[in-house]
Amino acid sequence: HSRIFDLLAVFSFGALIYVWSWDHHLINRVIFALLLILLFVSVFRGVTVNRFFRNRWVTATGGMCYTIYLIHLPLAEFFIRYTKGISIGNSYTANLLVQLALFLPVLFIVSVVFFLLLEKPCMDKNWPYKLVNTLSRFKDKVLNSA
Repeated sequence: HSRIFDLLAVFSFGALIYVWSWDHHLINRVIFALLLILLFVSVFRGVTVNRFFRNRWVTATGGMCYTIYLIHLPLAEFFIRYTKGISIGNSYTANLLVQLALFLPVLFIVSVVFFLLLEKPCMDKNWPYKLVNTLSRFKDKVLNSA
């Protein structure tokens, strides 16, 4: 592990953002792919960048990425109905930052709940059997209490 890879990670990430806006000609796509490889190698070989990506909060959020992907748009559309009146002047950037500051914590909390209640249990290959078992026990409990 080396600090030079930390610098390469920062460089390649910034360059990826810059290159993203280029026309999608073959040479630009090759440059983008090479920068992406450089970023991946740097994340594994860097000191600080590697430590950041191994952080349990980062890895947990990465594990929830599919849940976040599935719910972010419907949640944002619902959320904006109630927060669109909250603004700071006429600055788009300032208002976007305000909306993000309000929305991202809500998105994270809702994503954690959805992940723990829906996605994570379904990662178990025996989840259908466990669900039927739980529902059967619940049914027996309800019938026995009546």
